[in-house]
Parts: sequence; structure tokens; C-alpha cells
Amino acid sequence: MTAQILTQEYLKEILHYNPETGIFTWAKAGPKKSLYSEAGSRHSCGKISATKYIKIGIDRTYYRAHRLAWLYVHGEWPEDQIDHVNGDGTDNRLINLRSVNGIENHKNRRIYTSNKSGVSGVHLGSGKKWRATITINGKVKVLGSYIDIFEAYCARLSALNKSDYHSNHGSNKPY
Repeated sequence: MTAQILTQEYLKEILHYNPETGIFTWAKAGPKKSLYSEAGSRHSCGKISATKYIKIGIDRTYYRAHRLAWLYVHGEWPEDQIDHVNGDGTDNRLINLRSVNGIENHKNRRIYTSNKSGVSGVHLGSGKKWRATITINGKVKVLGSYIDIFEAYCARLSALNKSDYHSNHGSNKPY
């Protein structure tokens, strides 16, 4: 294949994808790949080194496996982002992938590693009060300041439920 956009047809010629396991295997042998061997390797993408994805090299270009899975099954590239529902970037089972925009993808984020309260959207503010916030349409909304962290947590949880955040949002581990 020359410098063209990767198509579903060509992808299916060179790789096999199992939607139940999320694993790609080579359908054609090559200089550094054996027929039916697993394709891809873990790759740290972006600023957070703990976030790992599988990347697969095809004709001197590397692709994220979750995007290839979408192309393989749906016949088109995702319009925007692919969210790993369970938070594990290496779990490319079709049931774990959904095409979303950046805002929807953000609503399924794990808790930031810099978070010290243990509750997403809750931090110790001035006056030793727990401040609860939520981001709606790209804007931070302050939910209030509370003496007790549990009250701040409840305010945050209530706002999450009203704002269509994914139930996994704010977890500290893959789901």
C-alpha cells in the first residue's frame, strides 16, 4: 500500500481482529511478523505515562489499536475519539469501545493522580473547607464549600448524576 488512507478492506487483508478479545493478529506474514502472531505493542501516549495503549505498525505508520478496531468493524474511522469504557487503554474488546467527542470522553476520566482528597472534583480550599466543583461544557462550576468532605462528595455526586457523567468517572483504577 502506498501513501494512502488505510481502508477497512486493506486492514482486513493484513490483520484479523477478534471483537470478543480485542486482539489483532497478522493475516499475512512479513519480514518481522509471523502469520497469526499477535500484532501490536504497548505504547505510552500523551502526557500521562501510566496511560497505555496498543499501537500497531502498518506500512511504516503506527496506529492505535482501538481506532483500528473501529475501522475494522464499522468500515470508517471514528469521527472524534474512542473511549475505553472500563478505563483500560489496552482492552480493545468491541464492547469496551465507544465513539465519543472530547467532552463525553472527559466524562469517563479516572481521578487525576495529583488529586489529594481521593474524590474527583473535591479539594481542600481556603479556610480549611472542602470545595466541590464540576466542569460543564468546558466551564468549571463551583458547587459549594463544606466543612465535611462527605458533604462535598455528596454535592459532587449529585451534580455528576444530573450532568450525564459516566458512572466510571472519577475512579482511581481501571474498571
